[in-house]
Amino acid sequence: MISDWSRARIHARADRAALPDTLGVSADALLEAAFAAAGLAVRPRPRRDPLLFMAHAVLDVEAAAVWVRDDAKPEERRLILAHELGHLKLHHSPEECRCDEGDLAEIPESAGSGYGPKQRRETEANVYAREFLLPAPLARKLFIDDKLDAVEMAEKLGLPLATIIAQLTAPLVLPALEKTPVEKSLATGLDDSQEAAAKADYGPLLVGAGPGTGKTRTLTARVLFLVREKNVRPENILALTFSRKAAAEMQERIASEDETIAARAAITTFHSYGLDLLRRHWKLAGLPPRPLMLTEAEAFALLERRIAGLELGPLRYLHDPAYPLPEALRAISKVKESGLTPEEVAQRAETSGDEIWQDIARLYAAYEGLLHEHGALDFADLVVRPLRLLESYSDVLAGERGKWRQVLVDEYQDINRSGARLVQLLTGPDGTALWAVGDLRQAIYAFRGASPANVARFAEDFPGGRRMDLAVNYRSRPGLVSLFGQASGEGSAVWEPRREGLASTTLAIAPDDAGQAGGMASTMQQYTEAGYAWRELAVLCRTRNQARNLKKALVARGIPVGPGPDEGGLLTRPDVRMLLARLDEQVETNADAYDALIEMLYGAEGLARTLAEPEAVTSLLMLALTFREREAILRIGETRLIQAFLEHLRRLTRLGTAPAAPINESEDAVHLLTVHGAKGLEFPAIFVPNLAVGRFPPRPMPGLLTPLPDEEGEAKEEPGTVASEEEARLFFVALTRARDHLVLSRAVKHGRMSARPSPLLNCLDNVEGVETIFWRSKDSENELPPPETPPTHPEVKAPDAELYLRCPKRYEFQVVEEKPVGSASAYESFKRAVLAALSSSQPTSALESLWREHGPSQSDPAYPLYEKLAREIVAKSVPACPPNQRPLMALPLDSGTILVRPDDFSESTRQVERRTLRKPPAPDADKADPDLRLSLLQETFGPDQVFVRFLQDGRRLPVADRPRIRERHLDDYDRALRGIALKVFPATPTERDECPSCPYFFTCPRGE
Repeated sequence: MISDWSRARIHARADRAALPDTLGVSADALLEAAFAAAGLAVRPRPRRDPLLFMAHAVLDVEAAAVWVRDDAKPEERRLILAHELGHLKLHHSPEECRCDEGDLAEIPESAGSGYGPKQRRETEANVYAREFLLPAPLARKLFIDDKLDAVEMAEKLGLPLATIIAQLTAPLVLPALEKTPVEKSLATGLDDSQEAAAKADYGPLLVGAGPGTGKTRTLTARVLFLVREKNVRPENILALTFSRKAAAEMQERIASEDETIAARAAITTFHSYGLDLLRRHWKLAGLPPRPLMLTEAEAFALLERRIAGLELGPLRYLHDPAYPLPEALRAISKVKESGLTPEEVAQRAETSGDEIWQDIARLYAAYEGLLHEHGALDFADLVVRPLRLLESYSDVLAGERGKWRQVLVDEYQDINRSGARLVQLLTGPDGTALWAVGDLRQAIYAFRGASPANVARFAEDFPGGRRMDLAVNYRSRPGLVSLFGQASGEGSAVWEPRREGLASTTLAIAPDDAGQAGGMASTMQQYTEAGYAWRELAVLCRTRNQARNLKKALVARGIPVGPGPDEGGLLTRPDVRMLLARLDEQVETNADAYDALIEMLYGAEGLARTLAEPEAVTSLLMLALTFREREAILRIGETRLIQAFLEHLRRLTRLGTAPAAPINESEDAVHLLTVHGAKGLEFPAIFVPNLAVGRFPPRPMPGLLTPLPDEEGEAKEEPGTVASEEEARLFFVALTRARDHLVLSRAVKHGRMSARPSPLLNCLDNVEGVETIFWRSKDSENELPPPETPPTHPEVKAPDAELYLRCPKRYEFQVVEEKPVGSASAYESFKRAVLAALSSSQPTSALESLWREHGPSQSDPAYPLYEKLAREIVAKSVPACPPNQRPLMALPLDSGTILVRPDDFSESTRQVERRTLRKPPAPDADKADPDLRLSLLQETFGPDQVFVRFLQDGRRLPVADRPRIRERHLDDYDRALRGIALKVFPATPTERDECPSCPYFFTCPRGE
């Protein structure tokens, strides 16, 4: 699939190639010849000339001229003129086209929120301009073959340095641009159901598009029908979809039939349309002329500055005040999308007495205040605020309805209720302008706020609305199409299969996890022996954790497996990690991360000539460039720019929004995906494992938040039927990715626990052609090699053993190799000062000097919180005995010895105490639950001799005696001793969320 930007590059190269060869690489000569061929004159004008409208340049087609500022620098003037040439060649627009500074700044790789029609056109013109003046292959030839660095190239060619860098860093898929971009999607005609839907006379119409039924093809035909047969101008067509990927695919399909229509119609996402509307009516919306669009990471960064100063209850976490922000921001987004204000959320929480939602309301109010201060918008605002604008101003609504004579909506099941209301307003009371396509059976994005109710309530939202269904499945073989119909609950004949060939559906039952992995590996090998490539096979797991475990098992059996859901991230790629490690060495400098990377790659050192994955490095550069453009928001008080950029990357990882690495299309390996990640994809053979209760569907994971109370203050749990319907839709999506073969599997046992079959398999009961087979485990305990005997029995301090259990690789870096950990976090500094003060005979006076020496930096956002709490804790706590009076105890285990020292000790009673800053238990608790360290102390000093002092409230509680838990904890310590003795240090943290806060985040070999 060729992107919008690639199409612009194709045109630019073709236009440059059509000019005489004698022009060489002279930008001035190229532009002069191109303008002469186009019949355009270049007319310099004074900067404030009325013809320029305060822009850099104006393309005036009627006057056959480009008016351009006469004071522009030569290298900038060349780029401006090529930009206007791009508009003429790409957009064929009879209207005046202005180029201002904001337009020239639009580059495809660093844009944040998506593109409205104007932004898309300006970006295309920019890409055209750069490719026309300096085709990417020529740029790389000058850099690699002629050994010119970027500065030398800019001087030689007379172009801005930014243009040189943009062309050097263009993705290296460019040599493939000479291939046919996109096959004409309508070359073979439409089937009867597609034609009926595409040529329906009026709306409101909802087209039910099951899997593989040609949804995008039908939508493309609808656009062409409106323009060619109904005489609707492309400028009056608004096509909305949920994701940028879907918008790009829609535009490419339309462009494959008619590039002019694709360029002139508004094909965009809901969020991009909303941003464009708010920018056009910024005064009415109460916004600055160009409101700042915040990403999730930027919203996190803003709120991170404020959270420590808020009076929070359950959501206050001392070890990391920002810990609840990822879940809190998602909750805020959902309530905002539903139309609730901070005050309304606070009222519901107050009525119910829900302290967690009272905290969410405080965070929501603070967040909205920050957005207002910065004149900023978040993604929820891009639907909610346009909706309010249209509801509040009838003239704006009338203007939009007059402009958009036809509104097409793709993936209707993926939009939220606010999006559906926006569509209602745009299409008017009768909704005749609406043509939507969607499939309730594939509504799987409820966690993003999507509402399946939009499909179910279509006739209610749009009275008189009709529904048509696409009837032919073009993706899968007949036997699978019949299965899909049965799984949907609508019968085997719901879709007519168009493909031929025998399909296979297998239900495999294995005795255990090892048997399941072995059976999958054997079946995959059979498929490759039958002629399939490894990359034509895909495994769809319900959760990321299942995918991680299954990958290890398959790789151990010799199966080539591509990156899993946790491993495809940009920051795990070797070239990227190498550059980040080098940046991490420069954090004390005042350099900018983007400039530092450019110097490494395209300066005298020329590292870009040795890269194995240049596309991944290009993505890293775009991250650094975007950060530089937004660093005022993202620095969070950090004065060192490189350090601030690295902290931003940690934040992205923590939120789960770090970009994915570019896909290596040439790698022949099995795809390993989650079901959510597989939406929109298809493969010849699909494997769906772990179809057991608790696996698929999985057990609900506890979260920080409770359900939002309703208006009466009642916190109602999500009904089980809703959750089960969501799982059934996920299962349906997993099944329908298969083109030729489908393998479903489950294990009778997972570990020591028996596993019942998933209720999702019940849909197979009445399906013919499903073969049930049994996989046997070849990995019995007798066949496994005996465990290796540790060469030594080490003595390890308890905190070090616990560090090993958290992550063996971090233990190696920190304890074995003694790599510096850098500055302590604000919490660690606070903790160190407080515990040291409590070991003094005069804690209050000791705290003053310790705080100055070891306390957190006053520039840290959490400093006021920690300072206040430190004084409160010291004032009400009992001093501990000095460290030299606490016994150091040695506990021998099978693989070594653990050394442990209590935080306090009474010589008379022999009681020991562990002091902790973690959250105290409920006020009525009379005993504390054991953790790793407490179990170790109980084993060493006796179960009844161990107490916990919760420093936040001063309470001292005995530790509950739970022998089975203690035994498990001691096994964990022994496992750590064994790994340390054997020098086994894999990068396998217990909690993946810990990685972003690790001091070795940028040097760790995770992902290899």
